[in-house]
Amino acid sequence: MKQVLSGAITMLAGHPVAPSTVYRLLAKAGWRKIVPRPSHPKRSGWSRRLKSSPRR
Repeated sequence: MKQVLSGAITMLAGHPVAPSTVYRLLAKAGWRKIVPRPSHPKRSGWSRRLKSSPRR
């Protein structure tokens, strides 16, 4: 997506633009990258401890 926007902004500006410019414009428009959580929020603490504890 960044390449598409970078190309469009370059065409409008008439000269190459830095990647930071594209990211600043995306941030100004309210766009953000959605990433999944590392674990489920309702996961019990016990199962989390079991997974991280060393095996005997």
